[in-house]
Amino acid sequence: MRVSDLPTNPIQHSNYSDKICIIIPIRNREAQLEEIVPRLEEILTFQGLDYRIYIVEQADNGMFNLGKLTNVGFIESQRDGFSDYYVKTDVDIFPLTNDLIEYTPYSGVRHLYGHRHSLGGIFSFDRVSFIKTNGHSNEYFGWGWEDVDFLERLSICNIVIDKSNFVERRTNQFIHDAITKEHENTKNETYSINRKLLNLKINSYKESIEGMLNDGLNSCKYDIIERYNYKNNRKIIRIEVDVG
Repeated sequence: MRVSDLPTNPIQHSNYSDKICIIIPIRNREAQLEEIVPRLEEILTFQGLDYRIYIVEQADNGMFNLGKLTNVGFIESQRDGFSDYYVKTDVDIFPLTNDLIEYTPYSGVRHLYGHRHSLGGIFSFDRVSFIKTNGHSNEYFGWGWEDVDFLERLSICNIVIDKSNFVERRTNQFIHDAITKEHENTKNETYSINRKLLNLKINSYKESIEGMLNDGLNSCKYDIIERYNYKNNRKIIRIEVDVG
């Protein structure tokens, strides 16, 4: 098992402003991956950014755990020491133009695309903010509510979400946004279960911050099955994991 073991100090770069890590949590989404990766490469190059893309793939037979995979991407990227700035994106969401969504590093948390009531879709964050919230909860398996849980964590930590460049989901024709049949099936199976978990989590956070500090980066256990450069590109790291 692997447990988070992050560097104590922020990474030092000669030019902080042009380095970004992209985290893409996936499972069984090869066709979508083939679409988003070249699109991101073109966008990031157009915006003058040096980048690393972390494809974090859940390879076990359990239900998909987006929050935990995001934690894994953060932990593994921090070990690489490339950047302290991040964009998390769903694999089936990407702009069709190069300047619609800004992927530039941001000190804090910025929601770029998604629903107003949660923090999913595409959002950016920095190392300090993510560690302060202890990352995502590791306990949301299946579809939904891990993004609302993360919103609650940010609120408890008094981290304001910048929505100055926010695009609400399905309001812009220049953003590709797909929902797969698998996604819908998983939603039906787990939506109400995760909603009940969210209520329990929020109550525990309000009673004591320990509820948040005991579930996240510092309790993120996983096994790396394989790690390699996607299509032999050193800028794109694919990590297959068993999240348990």
